[in-house]
Amino acid sequence: MPDWITTDIKAVDDESVPDETLQFETPELDFVEEDELVVEEREIVAEQEQQDFEEVFLIAKNKLHNGEFEEAFPRLRQLLDIKEWQDQVIETLVYDIENYHPIEVETWVLLGDTYNKQGRLQEALDAYTKAEEFIK
Repeated sequence: MPDWITTDIKAVDDESVPDETLQFETPELDFVEEDELVVEEREIVAEQEQQDFEEVFLIAKNKLHNGEFEEAFPRLRQLLDIKEWQDQVIETLVYDIENYHPIEVETWVLLGDTYNKQGRLQEALDAYTKAEEFIK
């Protein structure tokens, strides 16, 4: 250890430092009210987001079934990033394929993308293959 460090350490003696400087009090803070408000605010935001996603989903579903693909697909793609909505997107796309638009290429591609996000790779490949069949 360098000399200057040991010299400084020896120069500072516990007895030379008054006790008042070593002791300090920390005030007790009451964060309960703030925490409750933060939790309540987060719950409100989450509930609002859920309502917003439900609205996006219902609009997308109606647009899809009515053949308004340019308005439906961006909304459905927005929901793909939210794991909780992926199953509903799949159900909607499958229903649309079976009942309204069986040869709509973008519907098959979007179905494949949704399966892919869920790690259902064989189903994704099947959907992409079906989309390719309709392109030819």
